[in-house]
Amino acid sequence: MHEQPMHEQPMHEQPMLEQPMHEQPMLEQPMHEQPMHEQHMHMLRYVPGSHVSRKQVCVFVCGRWYREMGGSLAEMRPGSVLARPLQSVLQFPRVQPEDAGRYVCVATNLLGEDRRELTLSGGSAGGGAHVTWLKDGRPLLDGPRVSVLPGGHTLLVRSVHKSDRGMYQCMARSGDESAQGSAELTLGAVAPELQSTFIEQTLQPGPPVSLRCTASGNPPPRVTWLLDGGDLRPRGYVLGSYLDASGDVVSHLNISSVRVQHGGLYTCVARNMLGSSQHSATLNIYGPPSPRPPQNLTVVDGTDVFLRCPVAGFPIASVTWQRGGEILPTNLRHHIFQNGTLQVRKVEGAKDRGEYTCAVRNQQGQQATGRLHLEIMKPPQIAPFQFPSNLQEGNRAQVSCSIISGDLPISISWRKDGGPLPREADVHEQLHEFVSNLLFSDLAERHSGLYTCIASNAAAVSNYTTKLVVRVAPTWLIEPQDLSVLFHHSVSLHCQANGFPSPSITWMKAKGNQPTDFVPLETNPQIILSSNGSVMIRAADPTHEGHYTCQASNGIGSGLSKVIFLRVNVPAHFTSRIVNQSGVAGEDVMLSCEAKGDLPVHVTWSTSHRSLTPSQSQVTEEQTSSGLIAKLHLDSLSRRDAGPYHCSAMNEYGQDEMMIYLTVKEPPEAPERVEVIETGSRWVSVAWRAPYSGHAPINYYVVQFREEGSSVWNNVTVGGAARTARIGALKPASSYTLRLLAVNEVGAGAPSEGTDVLTLQEAPSGPPIDITVEATTPEVLIVRWKPPLLSYSNGDILGYQVGYREDSPIGQQQQQQVRTVRGRHRLEVTLTGLHHYTRYEITVRAFNQVGAGPASPPQIVTTLEGGLINLHVSEPWHSFIVPDMPPQDLRCSALSPQSIRVRWNPPAQEHRNGNIEGYKVFYKNVNTHKVPGPPEQIKALVMTSDSIMVAWTRPLDPNGNIIKYNVYIQTLPQHGNKQDLHKETVFGDRELIYEARRLKEFQRYEFWVTASTLVGEGPTSNKVPQSPISRVPARIASFSQQVIAGAGKNVVLACHAVGLPAPNRQWRSPSGTILTTTSGNRSHRVLADGSLAMGPLKPDDAGNYSCLAENVFGKDEVSYGLIVQVPPSQPVLTIPATTMRTISLQWKVVDNGGSPITGYTLNYKREFGEWQELSIDPDRKTYTLDGVKCGSVYQLYITAINGVGNSKSSSVVTANTKGSAPRIPLQDDLLVVNSTSVTLFLDAWPSGGCPLQYFVVEYRARTQSSWTLVSNNIQQEELIIPDLTPATWYALKVTAHNDAGSSMQEFVFATKTRGGDTLLSEMVPDTSEQQGSFYTHLNVIIPIVSGIICTIAASICVCIIVHRRHYAGYKPGDSGYGAKSLAELENQRNNDQQGSQGGQLYSPSPARKGDSSLSVQKGSDTSGQDYEICPYATFSLPGTGNANQTMDYSMQFQTFSQQECYAGQPRPSTSGYGSKSNKDYYSRVRAKSNGSRNSAEIKISRCSKSPPDGLSLEISCISSQQTLPVSVAAANSSHHRRNKSPPNQNHRESHSSSSGIGFGHSRSCSVGAERERSDSDSSTGVGSPRRRESKSHPTQYRLPPANHRSNKTPHHGDSVFELDSSTESTEASPEVSHRNRRGMVRRGTPSRQNPNSGAVCQEVVPLQPPSGFSDGQELSEAECDREAGRENIPALPLFRHEELEQELSTLVKRYRQERDREKQDYTIHV
Repeated sequence: MHEQPMHEQPMHEQPMLEQPMHEQPMLEQPMHEQPMHEQHMHMLRYVPGSHVSRKQVCVFVCGRWYREMGGSLAEMRPGSVLARPLQSVLQFPRVQPEDAGRYVCVATNLLGEDRRELTLSGGSAGGGAHVTWLKDGRPLLDGPRVSVLPGGHTLLVRSVHKSDRGMYQCMARSGDESAQGSAELTLGAVAPELQSTFIEQTLQPGPPVSLRCTASGNPPPRVTWLLDGGDLRPRGYVLGSYLDASGDVVSHLNISSVRVQHGGLYTCVARNMLGSSQHSATLNIYGPPSPRPPQNLTVVDGTDVFLRCPVAGFPIASVTWQRGGEILPTNLRHHIFQNGTLQVRKVEGAKDRGEYTCAVRNQQGQQATGRLHLEIMKPPQIAPFQFPSNLQEGNRAQVSCSIISGDLPISISWRKDGGPLPREADVHEQLHEFVSNLLFSDLAERHSGLYTCIASNAAAVSNYTTKLVVRVAPTWLIEPQDLSVLFHHSVSLHCQANGFPSPSITWMKAKGNQPTDFVPLETNPQIILSSNGSVMIRAADPTHEGHYTCQASNGIGSGLSKVIFLRVNVPAHFTSRIVNQSGVAGEDVMLSCEAKGDLPVHVTWSTSHRSLTPSQSQVTEEQTSSGLIAKLHLDSLSRRDAGPYHCSAMNEYGQDEMMIYLTVKEPPEAPERVEVIETGSRWVSVAWRAPYSGHAPINYYVVQFREEGSSVWNNVTVGGAARTARIGALKPASSYTLRLLAVNEVGAGAPSEGTDVLTLQEAPSGPPIDITVEATTPEVLIVRWKPPLLSYSNGDILGYQVGYREDSPIGQQQQQQVRTVRGRHRLEVTLTGLHHYTRYEITVRAFNQVGAGPASPPQIVTTLEGGLINLHVSEPWHSFIVPDMPPQDLRCSALSPQSIRVRWNPPAQEHRNGNIEGYKVFYKNVNTHKVPGPPEQIKALVMTSDSIMVAWTRPLDPNGNIIKYNVYIQTLPQHGNKQDLHKETVFGDRELIYEARRLKEFQRYEFWVTASTLVGEGPTSNKVPQSPISRVPARIASFSQQVIAGAGKNVVLACHAVGLPAPNRQWRSPSGTILTTTSGNRSHRVLADGSLAMGPLKPDDAGNYSCLAENVFGKDEVSYGLIVQVPPSQPVLTIPATTMRTISLQWKVVDNGGSPITGYTLNYKREFGEWQELSIDPDRKTYTLDGVKCGSVYQLYITAINGVGNSKSSSVVTANTKGSAPRIPLQDDLLVVNSTSVTLFLDAWPSGGCPLQYFVVEYRARTQSSWTLVSNNIQQEELIIPDLTPATWYALKVTAHNDAGSSMQEFVFATKTRGGDTLLSEMVPDTSEQQGSFYTHLNVIIPIVSGIICTIAASICVCIIVHRRHYAGYKPGDSGYGAKSLAELENQRNNDQQGSQGGQLYSPSPARKGDSSLSVQKGSDTSGQDYEICPYATFSLPGTGNANQTMDYSMQFQTFSQQECYAGQPRPSTSGYGSKSNKDYYSRVRAKSNGSRNSAEIKISRCSKSPPDGLSLEISCISSQQTLPVSVAAANSSHHRRNKSPPNQNHRESHSSSSGIGFGHSRSCSVGAERERSDSDSSTGVGSPRRRESKSHPTQYRLPPANHRSNKTPHHGDSVFELDSSTESTEASPEVSHRNRRGMVRRGTPSRQNPNSGAVCQEVVPLQPPSGFSDGQELSEAECDREAGRENIPALPLFRHEELEQELSTLVKRYRQERDREKQDYTIHV
């Protein structure tokens, strides 16, 4: 074995360490182990779980014991278990962890058996114990270096320090017991380490100084002191050292009074055998340079040396070094530091040995010289050596340590294992000058170890270590011996040997009875081979008996071997303690028991239920190699022979007993309790109770069945463990008889009694027939079919399931959707919400109460092409193809400089909605990366005799941002002059003028300009020639051009003129008027530089403006064409069509304001919802708004945008999406009732056109008063309510919800009886009493509530201050309503109202249709059907007497002319949100006074009190068709008003127009407190359609107003839909305002002013027939106030209630007179 030499370190040794410094010692096991538990015994009796510790003696008392092993119970046998005489004690003499487990004790007798279980859990000293660690008796805390590993069993110490030495203890606790172990950690040699040092000091001479160093290490280091690298002379110094309490060496150097000579570099060096550590610091003493005695310094060859000059003094200015008269440094190996230290790198003996002198000088010029002699020595080098590798005990050995280099003298020494070499007689050392031999005369085991040779000289210390291994033959420590062990007891075979290397122990066992042919032992669950050489057999049995040999060998010699014999003494025992045996009645049987154990064995038989006489029994015995077999013969078995038989065995080592339980087998009895537990259509399930088996397991059962009327039994065999059977292959709805037979190994038993059963129905086995599918609309398919054949129905058909899905390729097919249609005779279904022009696969299947049958063959059908598009604005909307996806993958490629190829892919098939007929390609020019074009125009104008002004305009095609202009000036050849070209640059794009100076008079020049972008320079402009002259005519540098600006903007028209003398400039307007700085027109200002500033611009400012410049030499003129752009005109928005989820929009903009439209903004909101905004592209005139709610009311308006701004918002239009709230289904289609449950087929609920969202289901029994909520969010198609009581009446309340609303219906049903019978109709519970009670309460509550409401209404009427009414109408010929005019919408509404009032229809005579102006409006729509009396309103004819009575249609008819139908009656709301009765229509009036606002309502309807003259008809008609012209002036006025108007509010017509029906000015104005209210009622911002209301007022919705028009000219192009002022109607446009065609005051309508009011309003005038319909609009209250303030409308007088009724009567009378005049022109057809 070769060892590598250790690294040589100077001046220290490196011996072997007992504990290496950088290892991590771990204390894994305590050194001394104490028993954790005492030797005591536990007696446990039937304890479910017991816990014992290792080495305890555990005893359990019971009968026979079994242990659970591998999932089954194995009987415990004698062995490790000591069997007591009572055979009921289970004893563990020495509990081991492997004994843990579940044990079962079984006690048996003639009457049966009983058993108990307990669990034994074993513990050990290590397992489950809590371990704590202590050091030197104190708890050990975890730290960065010391930590306890998981589990607590191992302590880890990292980077061992001296402080880690000490005694470590581990304490283990488990329950009430504990154990401990201890170990001491000692450290070997430790290299020195300085713990504390001194610092650098600068002192004056005289004071004392003490320098101190503290060093640690093992062995304790020796501390020496150096001065300037040399030995310290002790004169003048006091040195001392001592060990402190922690074992550290403290060394100090004291100077009683420092002098200059004491100054220098002090070094303390701590050194022991492992190395050294040092510290240096300077002690500076003020004084002149003072030399110290010369020094001798010895260093190691090849190392770096630092030489410090031996001269004291401080401070020092300079230090110079010399060697041999040469000033250093002389080569690169020399380096002098700033402090004067000389460094010599890698010293060499011949070159660097010798005397060095140094001269030290201070700042005062004082100098001193020092000398030192440098001696260079080589360290000793040891040649590697090693011991032979095959040395054995008794051999001789020798090793030599040879020093191959190094300066003499050299000292050589030896160490063993880090310590001194032991002095022994057989170990000798021979020492020479540079060689040392180590001799071993008689090698022994003790000589093994690590041997180190240490060589040292004056320069350094070196060492080399090698290992000596002495091999020793093995010897016995524990020699094996023969052993005997009791059966199933544990035994240990011990075998241990000593030697080096450590011998290996091998156990072998002989195969036979002779000690030959041994085989190695292997570890198994019964045999454990320990690491110390012992073998432990846990439970010995006869297989373990035999010869064993133990062999110990380590390769030295032949080794050791010993053969022993292990004898196992086996007590008498049985392998099976309990045996079951059976025999057939009447036959013979033999009982056998085999006892095992050492012979002789004695066996006896006994039984308690009968006597064993020789005539009936015979006993025989037979010896075997392992024991004895005893047999008992019994003849002619009968039931009395059944029972336990005991067989007892005994020998000298123990006894045991075996029990044989004999059973006598017989055929089984008939199965009991045979019943049918479940019935199917083609199968039944039968269950039974197992019969007496005859002491033999039932092998199988035979189930026999036969159909009614048949005599042949069919057999079905099931297993003997089965208690149920399922009989298949039956016929649906058939009667069968069942019975069972049990069969065991003896034979078959008697059959059971027959059981009758009836099979159930099953699902239809055939599909519906004659399937037809019809496509009616792009989204709808109608499917029709016929029922399946009766032979395939298999019961009553309850309905059909229609499945449909898009027809897709195989692998991409979608999941099929299913629509369920309940009812056998419902043979049609409509599928909605389908995709346009899409192929669908349709199947139909029938179902009954059992399930659905097979599907019909798929029918493939394609939906129609769908979508809405209007080809022309004036044409009605029709159904055409509209793809809902744009073309895909648009690609462009250039073919030539003027042509581009555009390619694309068509939309996906599912988004085409039909066949693609063509494409529309849009394109526009955009900036490309190319140079700009040439400047459009250029001028060269003479300014002086040496300067010319060049002016130009921008290029028509800038192609980007122009960064500069290049002005070229070229001298034209003249009189032989050379042509010269100059280029000037004008940066930017704002200054388009350049002045060329220093030109020659009369010289001909040519000018042109180019433009440049980042891409490059463009082409040249036109070249213009010019020559400077002294007489300069007037010229204008500006160019005539067209200027486009938006209204409200400011523009400046330049007029830059040149000329000498300076010209005069003059501006003229389009009208020819001269514009000057003093013209007085603020919008036209001539600036100081001659430019014309205009603004803010108005449309009237458009025209041509010219500037004339003139002087004595000439004149020039430029003109500007000014075009003023305005925002677009108000769009006209119409709703051509709606669907459930979309609203189709169409709009028209008459005028774009002179600027192209850049986009549209669509605002929309759902009724009672928030406004939403949507941007639309400018090229669109139609739009489909999707994502809207089904069956909902939406309000919409649109705004056009151009470069100037936004247009006025269009009139708000109202759109109703198709669909309605869910309708009520039939109970038979919805419910299927069972005995304990009810099934709801919610898909049968009519949706009303809108998809159903969810259901709320509640139910209660007849005897219950509260409802039980099933769920309030049911979305599945089928719902089962379980756990109902049979034969009980229930009420079921179901509420269906969709986007349009909800519908609720209560159903009454009765569950069936347990036998499946239905309750008779006479069993319906009588609920009339409860209902009567409820309605009786309503009869009491309703009058009380009505009285309270009437009282409140009367009180409010008394407090009314302001009555406000607005009129609205429709202008004939208005084309802004799209294909379906408002007249048609109102006609539909009238039809609905008339239908709700009795189904009566009133229409004019057909002969007068052509003469009616309204028929012209209808166009072709009026041909072929009766046309209503009035397309804009309906009316009702009341009866006489009480107004609340039902109308009598036999009374005299009263007719209104078309002119009398001035407004549409609002349709009653059915949405449920604050809706009133169909007869209750009212208008709202508000009362305001002194800044406080109180709202009140006056309802004049059928329920109100009739006027004295009995004119209830007229008052009702007026109140339901128009707003009454009743107004009250405010009490006082406020003249400070803030005007926060909504969008376009300031553009409203400045006067309020009256209705065309003969009323006077029908507005009520409050210009006092009303003005303050306009602030809160104003819009929240521009474009917002909402308005803020005070919390004391109901929420109202403001609609965008119409365009602003002049006071005199009526506007017929606008039409506005206004919401009713009442918030209790959810219908759109209940009132439409009318405008006066003739101005503010009607003819014959005098105005008057109330002297007591601060407001002026128009008075009420008599009612006149309508003279025409206008496009008026309803103004809000704030707008009414503002308009009244502008026009000084006289205030209306304050009416009392009696005056109000009187005025109403007067108005009605006048109205009746006008009506009677025209009454004869029309007839009524009923």
